[in-house]
Amino acid sequence: LAAATLEATVDAFCESSGLGRGKVMQPWRVALTGDKMSPGFYDVLVVLGKDEVLKRVKPWVERLNK
Repeated sequence: LAAATLEATVDAFCESSGLGRGKVMQPWRVALTGDKMSPGFYDVLVVLGKDEVLKRVKPWVERLNK
């Protein structure tokens, strides 16, 4: 997916859930990169690709579901 498509998807989710972008993107950024600072969020998603993103996020989701 392109960065613009991912951005539109995240924006739609934030709007529908009533959460700000920071509340959504910051935890994902840490899960994906291991740091609060990183290159552009959507660029990171594109470079890592779907499989790697899911691999890195899965442990965080599992912790939240405990």
